[in-house]
Amino acid sequence: MSSGAGPNEFFEVLSDPKSPHHHDVDYLIGHVFSAEDGSRKVPSVGITEHGPQYVGKAHVAELFQQLFTTFPDLTLTPLAGAPWLESPGGDSPRTVGVQAVLAGRHHAKWFPQGHQFYSPPLSNIHPDKVHTMKVPAFAVFTLDGEDRISQLALYLDRYRMMQQLTPSDAKNAPVDGSTVNVSAGKRITITIEG
Repeated sequence: MSSGAGPNEFFEVLSDPKSPHHHDVDYLIGHVFSAEDGSRKVPSVGITEHGPQYVGKAHVAELFQQLFTTFPDLTLTPLAGAPWLESPGGDSPRTVGVQAVLAGRHHAKWFPQGHQFYSPPLSNIHPDKVHTMKVPAFAVFTLDGEDRISQLALYLDRYRMMQQLTPSDAKNAPVDGSTVNVSAGKRITITIEG
């Protein structure tokens, strides 16, 4: 079963520190993703069902540059032993699905509030350069006729990521950034009326 140059090169750029193209955004955009086609909105990357969508080479490049800045040791590694799922041979465009693990230490802020790609909960977490994430992910690649990636959908639990990256003293703070101080031994009750 062929897995395609696009997905293989993609995982090499993201996860192989021995690769000459490790975390090389220009190589990723120029050789791994397909040529830009505004009418078809490619290349594009979508993060989870309700997460941000990056359309066009400039925005896809901005996403990966931010990923490699926020998580300098970031890896997205195919899950060992898991089969790669592929659309039937005659289908076009060809689609490949891969179970993977996304991991990295949080070194810098994600897109801040007011930026077009601001995306809580990650944007609201202050990096402490100590906390790491290691979350299951599923990558769905749509490939063009040259096996380059025209569309990539990444599915992951952003709230599991938040739990792993949030310093323990901030884990009880609400996601919206407001604070609640509770003395030890006290109980707080919150009622939400609809």
